[in-house]
Amino acid sequence: MTTIRSRLASSISSTSAASALAVLLLVACSGGSSAIPETGSDPGNASSSSGSSSSSNISSSAEQVNGGCPTNPEKLVGNGKPGASCSTYVDCMPTCCDCSSGTSYLAAACVDGVCGGAEVACGRARKAFCGEDETSRSGGSSGSSGSSGTSSSSSSSSGSSGSSGSSGGKECVEGTSLSCYGSKMYWTGSKCCVDGPVECVDGTSLSCYGTGMMWTGAKCCVSGNPTCVDGTSLSCYGSHMKWTGAECCIDVAVQCVPGTSTSCYGTGKYWTGALCCLT
Repeated sequence: MTTIRSRLASSISSTSAASALAVLLLVACSGGSSAIPETGSDPGNASSSSGSSSSSNISSSAEQVNGGCPTNPEKLVGNGKPGASCSTYVDCMPTCCDCSSGTSYLAAACVDGVCGGAEVACGRARKAFCGEDETSRSGGSSGSSGSSGTSSSSSSSSGSSGSSGSSGGKECVEGTSLSCYGSKMYWTGSKCCVDGPVECVDGTSLSCYGTGMMWTGAKCCVSGNPTCVDGTSLSCYGSHMKWTGAECCIDVAVQCVPGTSTSCYGTGKYWTGALCCLT
């Protein structure tokens, strides 16, 4: 009986040792690997290589075909509007970004799980596609809008219902760090400062979108010295008119007064939906 017990104990001890050894070998082979989150755009996409992100919480990409925005992009097919939740740039709606040279490119960006606006997406790839940094971009923009901005500022003072933009320098307004990003925009930690000349008024992120319009996260800033007055999205449309989501901005020298849509029609007249603006 003693011999049987001794053999049984020896067998159990051997089995335990073998099990322990197997566990150690399993742990050693597994190596403790962890998944690395994807950041930036897909490096395999040659047309989007400029979108590679330097920050782990920003995913962006851009595409260009024959110096312009592709009508059928390969990867930028998202439909998430600025402010919508996203995992990568693929979830976000792309925007067509303009270069000073006349070329353009398509871009999209996902920042901290939220789709970024046009300035964020365009700013990430501007240098690669346009050969422009923020300094050259802001200098070129102010030069192109300077003629209309200067003439507009003098006339807007005579229209009591209009607002005039900054003559230069920077316009600092309310905003958010998420939206205040890219060329011509600087986040201070509490304010969004935009290179002038620019007029910052009430608006929405959905309407404040496109060339010459920058969404700070709280205000819509329109390049130049436009006259911004009350109006409607249906009427504030066409040449020289931009709808911010709350106001109608006209980028030529005008005086805005009460009127009607049927009478405010023709050369030199702009019906905003609430006022008649005359050059």
